[in-house]
Amino acid sequence: MKNIILSNSITSALIVTSTQAVNALMSLYAMQYFGASKLQLGYLFTFFYLTSALSKILSGIFISQKYLKHIFLLGIVFIAFSITMYDFAHSLEILFLFRILHGVGFAFANTACLTFASLIADEGLQSYSVSMATAFNAIGLILGPLVGTLGTLFFDIPKTFAIVAIIVAVSFLFAFYTTRSVGLKKTEFVFHKIGLNDFLFVKEKWFIISTLSYFAYALIYGTIISYIPPFAKQNFGLNDYDITSLFFIFFILSLVARVILVKRNGGGFLKKVLTFSLAISIFMFSLISFSNSFEVFILEFALIGLGHGFIYPITALIISKNSPSEKLYTINTVYFTSFDFGNAVGPFIASILVTFLPLNLVFFGTAFFPLTIFLFVIKYSKGLKA
Repeated sequence: MKNIILSNSITSALIVTSTQAVNALMSLYAMQYFGASKLQLGYLFTFFYLTSALSKILSGIFISQKYLKHIFLLGIVFIAFSITMYDFAHSLEILFLFRILHGVGFAFANTACLTFASLIADEGLQSYSVSMATAFNAIGLILGPLVGTLGTLFFDIPKTFAIVAIIVAVSFLFAFYTTRSVGLKKTEFVFHKIGLNDFLFVKEKWFIISTLSYFAYALIYGTIISYIPPFAKQNFGLNDYDITSLFFIFFILSLVARVILVKRNGGGFLKKVLTFSLAISIFMFSLISFSNSFEVFILEFALIGLGHGFIYPITALIISKNSPSEKLYTINTVYFTSFDFGNAVGPFIASILVTFLPLNLVFFGTAFFPLTIFLFVIKYSKGLKA
């Protein structure tokens, strides 16, 4: 059993490694090779995450969970193909097209991977399996920027993308082992007509708090991956591999947080840490606009990374502990959609602000939206037992 959990967790790490390596470089790639404007940089990420969100919603509604294995493997194939084709895009429009395909693949693979983490484990190992998957997810978040840093240090961005495509191919092997090793008998139900009763979970307090918290952080995260690269280059004169190193630091802190959660995941502790992490992330995000030194900027950026390390696994654990197993894939698709929509909306808001504000003030302006959600979460979460 633990070998299967490990295989699924490694798959999670490699999927995230590939996407983070690409995302850390995408803004720079679009500017240097296609002359993309600051407005278009936001759209590159909005298209990716909006497509991912819609794919998760449609797959959750129309695809039976008994096809989870096929969704898992197909998603990885889409990721590998799209990253490979980034190197062959001859215009910004074609690049947008492959960003859309990448978003579909990431939606399928990432959601299926987390769903497997819950379904492959016996009841007593479920929290362990989900925590392992999210911890390895954090390892992928670190490895992605590291691959990007080393790739741009010794090669260039297109060759780095080729290396990343190979990493995705390796993840397919681990995913194939996981899917072959698990029968998922308890999920072998026949396809049925979707009704409103299948979505009654959206009224549950545990679901609302988890998805809104994840959405609020995603507004921050989407803006960061879109506009921190040009901001760091403009304000501090950083080169490509220095910028990807920033994300390496960001996710080192994220990994530390997730390792803590593998050891400690009690309900009361989770709720307190979730609230504190979201508050710190919003505050540090707004302060980036007023960073007067590189050292202060690094501190703010790192603390946002620490928040990332707590917020995703805590909300995932709350979802996992409260969801009926036969509806877990559908619930996870909606839950993950909150992150995708946040990553789409954040850069979209920032792309509007950047047309009439200096780049540094875009972060402060965007922070208003997650702050509003945070205040609602604080009020609404009273009495929630995570």
